[in-house]
Amino acid sequence: MASTQTVKMPNGDTVHLKKSYTIEDTHEYIYTGGAIHFTPDEQYMLTACEDNVKVSDLNTGKISNIFDGDGEVITCMSLVPNTHTCVVASRSGQLHHYDYVDNAVLRTFKSLDGPVASLCWDPSGTLLATGASNGNVKVWDFAHTAVTHSFKGSQGIVFSMAFHPDPKRMLLATSASADCDVKVWDLYKKKLVHNMKGHVSPVQGLVFSDDGKFIVSGGRDKVMNTWRLSDHSFKLHASKPLHESIEGLKLVPTVNGDTRVKVVTVSDVGKCSVWDAVSGEMLQFSQVHDALSEVSLLPQSHRIVVVNGNMDILFLDQETLTIQRRIIGYNDEIIDAKHIDDDHVLVVANSEAARVVQLSTHDCAMLEGHTANVLCADISPCGNYVVTSSKDNTVRVWRKHQSETEMR
Repeated sequence: MASTQTVKMPNGDTVHLKKSYTIEDTHEYIYTGGAIHFTPDEQYMLTACEDNVKVSDLNTGKISNIFDGDGEVITCMSLVPNTHTCVVASRSGQLHHYDYVDNAVLRTFKSLDGPVASLCWDPSGTLLATGASNGNVKVWDFAHTAVTHSFKGSQGIVFSMAFHPDPKRMLLATSASADCDVKVWDLYKKKLVHNMKGHVSPVQGLVFSDDGKFIVSGGRDKVMNTWRLSDHSFKLHASKPLHESIEGLKLVPTVNGDTRVKVVTVSDVGKCSVWDAVSGEMLQFSQVHDALSEVSLLPQSHRIVVVNGNMDILFLDQETLTIQRRIIGYNDEIIDAKHIDDDHVLVVANSEAARVVQLSTHDCAMLEGHTANVLCADISPCGNYVVTSSKDNTVRVWRKHQSETEMR
């Protein structure tokens, strides 16, 4: 807090302010779309924010680094295995290699195929595959920035790629948006060895099982396919109709001797589900939101991270699929804000739910119940009650319950 300040108004009058304030902390948006990445120790989260990459400390919720891009929107990014660096691709076709600890640009190179839509590393962490908007797939010797393989033949944008987990197999699976086939390329033979048809809409997730015996794919055609590799036939083992568009699919790592091939999916209707991909059995599910778009796994803390339609980043318990933490990825227009206590503020943005934001961690709790945008809110003098009014012609009163940020 500074001393008295004198301000001259536009009409020439002089106004003496009793107090002026300096900014102590800023809560700004960190995410505008795309996959979210976490460092192996799960301390930092890397998110695409328009043409920048923002690195957030998950302990404090604050931004620790910002990498300025080339002025074009980021299309995809990936952490470089066994390093503290990442590769970021933009709509310009440029790929930037960043050190997210030392905040340095290590090098920049061009894909030569237009914008890169997907990135994938081989098990050794030495080969980088890039999937481009023109359907071309390139494999790079990353240390020397040299192209070792160039695969053509896919129709549309290459959104999904995965390497076989056995580095001796040197197989790369890809899928593009127009033909929707799952193609398997042999890096030894330098050619396409299998073309698997089974989807009629873009494949949004493509993974190999840990033992390399299966490929699992999920698409917007509301189908999850499992392909058998163990007999080298690459035939369709199971096709599971899910009745919901799959927007993301990830492999759940094998633990405690569990040999099942488990995958987690998120859908356009807001469901997060865990499946046995071989039997097709749904093991658990949770209706998290009205729409989900991205999914990541945090193996150390046994959590699943998903993104909802409001670009909130939700951390789910892997066993129960209940929400443990919520971070606001993107703030729309802020209409109202009220102080609750030294660590919490109430924020009304352009949405149906008011938000209680914890300043020390930037975590957020939602006051959900209105069916139209909240217009304003206020806090009772005791701090235990919140009142909100909305375009749905209702006024709701919320009472603090259990934790400091939970209200009902």
